[in-house]
Amino acid sequence: MKTEENKDLILRLKTRHATVGIIGLGYVGLPLLQQAGQHLEVIGYDIDERRVAEIKRLSSSDSVISVSSDPQAIAQASVYIVCVPTDITEDKLPDLRHLKESARTISKLLEKGDVVIYESTVYPGCTEEECIPLLENGSGLQPHVDFVIGYAPERIVPGVEGLELATIPRVVSAGTEEGRRFVYDFYKLFINADIHIAPSIKVAEAAKIVENTQRDLNISLMNELSIIFDKLEIDTQEVLDAAATKWNFHPYKPGLVGGHCISVDPFYLLYKSRELGHEPKVIAAGREINDYLPLFVAEKLESTLLKNKVDINDARIVIFGMTFKENIDDIRNSKVVDLIMALKQKGASVTVKDNHVSNEVMQNIVGDQNENDDTLYDAAVIAVQHADIVTLGVDYFYNLLTEDKILFDLKRVVDIKDRERFQYWAL
Repeated sequence: MKTEENKDLILRLKTRHATVGIIGLGYVGLPLLQQAGQHLEVIGYDIDERRVAEIKRLSSSDSVISVSSDPQAIAQASVYIVCVPTDITEDKLPDLRHLKESARTISKLLEKGDVVIYESTVYPGCTEEECIPLLENGSGLQPHVDFVIGYAPERIVPGVEGLELATIPRVVSAGTEEGRRFVYDFYKLFINADIHIAPSIKVAEAAKIVENTQRDLNISLMNELSIIFDKLEIDTQEVLDAAATKWNFHPYKPGLVGGHCISVDPFYLLYKSRELGHEPKVIAAGREINDYLPLFVAEKLESTLLKNKVDINDARIVIFGMTFKENIDDIRNSKVVDLIMALKQKGASVTVKDNHVSNEVMQNIVGDQNENDDTLYDAAVIAVQHADIVTLGVDYFYNLLTEDKILFDLKRVVDIKDRERFQYWAL
């Protein structure tokens, strides 16, 4: 894209004389649609008809955005932004089905001068190795000459006030210098934060993977320390508080690592590294520890029950929270689900309380929950720090429990002065 073409398309977008098509309306695509739609002419497309119907139902009547499950609805677009899910298979390998299908769909719609920007998280090299050939073969157009290929990894932070899409710094790139300038100018139309231009698509892809792999490894270190300190019978948080008095200490906490990003992205880097002939030991070890943590908690709870002469096969356990983080309804890759499954496999009767999760989803995962308001539990686990769970108060948890008062507080919700009322345990 030449400089004058860049400026012309930006102007047409700014004056709503050109259209943006967003492919994939999940937790990344929908916020992008809503934000960009405040400034640009935007159409959203998703293959899931139920998802499209739900968005239409929840959208206000005066909304400036439109959505469809028909790919022809985005045929008029000049800029296509791909926000489809990139998960992993049961074998922990990249699942690129949605990414490839979206490329095939776009390739049938591409015209000279169009722009395709990927926001989906992938391994370094994926856009150029997997997506561009499909776009080229399906359209008959030459990438970087007839159409622009850009990459701008998503940085959505669901459920955190003050970290809205428009205020989060972004990384962008493209296959040419002119393309990089366009992608930068495009995101500036609806993003208020700083935008960093990476020198290549591969660098931008790697940056996204590193962001989440670093967090995964830091949390895995805390989780391993928590396992060690549990055996030493010392409190992990007390150790971290002491260590934090050093000026260059990095504060992280142990916890269940779920969701789409931290628990998935490192596997993409592991895959690419192994493909290149290098076995990454540190990254693999971090994933192994974080995936093991739900079983560690389940085994710790089993041994605590046994010390109180309660066989886990006879135990009634209540778990508060099931989503992968607080104040959202997303249970993807939630390690709380793994904890629930581990306890059920050990024979425990498990009840889950989470107002953010629908009854249908709860039923599919937990099964029938026959407990009533008078049921007392042998142990309680506070797994997610939802605001409505925090406000329940310590007396609520106390009155739910049998005389042993076993409370596993994975998020340290209970104030330190109240912990002595329980057989209290935390990561």
